[in-house]
Amino acid sequence: MSATLYAFIDFVAAHRHWAYALVFLVAMSESLPVIGAVIPGSTAIIGISALVPSGAVDLVPLLLAAIAGAIAGDGFAFWLGYRYREQILRMWPFRRHPEIITKGTEFFDRHGAKSVLLARFTPPVRPFVPLVAGILHMRMLRFYVANVLSALAWAPAHVLPGVLVGASLALAGAVAGRLAVLLVLLAGALWAAVLLVRFGLRWGVPRLDTGLTRLWSWGIRHDTRLSRLLRAYLDPAQPEFKTLLLLTGVLVVAAILFVAVLEAVVESPSVAMDAAVYHFFQGLRTGWGDGILVVVTELGDAAVTLPVTAAVLLWLIWRRAWHAAAYWLGAIALAAAFTIAFKAGLQVPRPADLYVGVSEYSFPSGHTIVSVTVYGFLALLVARELGPRWRIVLAGGTALLVTAIALSRLYLGAHWLSDVAGGFAFALAWLALLGIAYIRHRPPQLGPRALLGVAGLALLVAGTTHVLQAYPADVQRYAARQDIRIIDAADWRATAWRSLPERRLDLEGEAEEPLTLQWTDQPEILKTQLETAGWRDSTPWTLQNLLLWLAPGADPLALPVLPRLHDGRAPILAMVHAAPSGNGPGNGRDGRVTLRLWASDVALADGAAAPRPVWVGTVIEERLRRPLGLLTLAMARHGADGPRDILAAALDRPARVHRALSDAERTWDGAVILAPVPPPRGSPTDKGGAS
Repeated sequence: MSATLYAFIDFVAAHRHWAYALVFLVAMSESLPVIGAVIPGSTAIIGISALVPSGAVDLVPLLLAAIAGAIAGDGFAFWLGYRYREQILRMWPFRRHPEIITKGTEFFDRHGAKSVLLARFTPPVRPFVPLVAGILHMRMLRFYVANVLSALAWAPAHVLPGVLVGASLALAGAVAGRLAVLLVLLAGALWAAVLLVRFGLRWGVPRLDTGLTRLWSWGIRHDTRLSRLLRAYLDPAQPEFKTLLLLTGVLVVAAILFVAVLEAVVESPSVAMDAAVYHFFQGLRTGWGDGILVVVTELGDAAVTLPVTAAVLLWLIWRRAWHAAAYWLGAIALAAAFTIAFKAGLQVPRPADLYVGVSEYSFPSGHTIVSVTVYGFLALLVARELGPRWRIVLAGGTALLVTAIALSRLYLGAHWLSDVAGGFAFALAWLALLGIAYIRHRPPQLGPRALLGVAGLALLVAGTTHVLQAYPADVQRYAARQDIRIIDAADWRATAWRSLPERRLDLEGEAEEPLTLQWTDQPEILKTQLETAGWRDSTPWTLQNLLLWLAPGADPLALPVLPRLHDGRAPILAMVHAAPSGNGPGNGRDGRVTLRLWASDVALADGAAAPRPVWVGTVIEERLRRPLGLLTLAMARHGADGPRDILAAALDRPARVHRALSDAERTWDGAVILAPVPPPRGSPTDKGGAS
């Protein structure tokens, strides 16, 4: 940084109140008629915000000043229009340039009350829409709600980018051009996506409507089973015609997904992705996360869904809605019956022993099926009599609830991914089928508010009671578990090392690069040995270090290492070493050797000492690629032998063992490093063990 910049930072730090006052005035001026069109307020706010990382100004007061100024500016402009109306139009510059007000009025007419919010982010009309809103006597409460909400979004959108620029000031000169090009490309991609959506809405939707109308006309002219079915579904005069089409689409997609998951489970009860996703969620667990998601999962327990089912059923009977009551009872009873039948027939074990009886089996997730059926069919009953906006709110709330219950089963380790995915697909298909049959029978009006109130009250009472009673026991039931296999150290030295995975498994269960290291001591000891041999700890992932990928001629050793997952687990150690073929004697300017180390599910027992965990690692060589000269990519090279040997040279007396590989293997000789090898029981020193 130049001396001038340091002097400016020192001045602002000594007069912070002036900086906050300036941000307030600039944010206010952005919304004032005429003034807001000529003052570059956004530039000034971003410039002052860039001083936050230096400590010259504080982030929170800066945000508050920007928010307050934005609210005051729009409020003052609204008051001017509301108070003076016609007089404003006779004043300069509106008298000579009436198109200014005309554009603001057109924008307001097009977007209504949302125009106040949208105009905040639309520079050409931003200074005039609040004034027009006042002239047109927009309701004051609606205006100030939109004014405050838009200010809460506008201020961070201007301040936070400035903070990011300040944090990355040392790299700004190197990456600014590339960043600008990337932003242009991103903007172009977004523009193309918008064009495609608009083209689909303007061209595709009318043609889809025409095609459906032709199908319906064909159904009228013919008298077959197919034509009668088409008439029932595609009659444009039918008020539920769009809902039936939507449910039909959901039925087809969900049924295909359920069959695919079921086929995978039947062919192999241990689906490849299941273990990886299970370990991934177990690695995310925290105490407060457990507490929240135990409560969420309890909302899907029978102790909650049964009272909700009973309350809705009794209300429907009291209303003499026999048709709806029969569907409601049949939907939930058959969903539960199907769940029990699948569990008993397939008998897929759970990730952990949590229940007894048929519930000890895992596929499909009963919580998911019953929750989607109960809360989803309830939403279907209610949504038919609501307006479009409230339908969206109800659908969103229901989807949020059932998705949270399904995710809680994964997080708490109660189900595999295939259980939840299969349960969700089955429940959606069942729900869509029920909805189609129910709607086609022209059900009577039920009174959505009363029905939703009864169900909500039942959920509140039953849920609260159940959580208060079951929470302590469920916290223990779903406590995080460590499924560790204990292997005798001598057996591991001999052959049991082969029981650990041969290759890294990604989140989809696919085998990737070979695991060429098995480490049996603390990772800190491995780190110390490698640092002595010239290895470096991986650069941490921060916003500033992220920009290194855009810097020209970036040092490979300074670039952060991508945190690849193994069996759902994140690496606990990542280190880099110069590639052996860099531009110069060992400086590795065009590549690096990267080590990643993960926990495994194996520990070694050796005498009276506590079992020692075994860690597994990969060592690969990465070469830098700079497509179009815009950014840097680290691409893994084929071949595991060279990088593994570089690692072995840095370790203290490692043992080398070999896996039997197929003849088709060309990138790895099968050798695995075991280090440090525990000495045979009773031996005072380590003799190397394996060979």
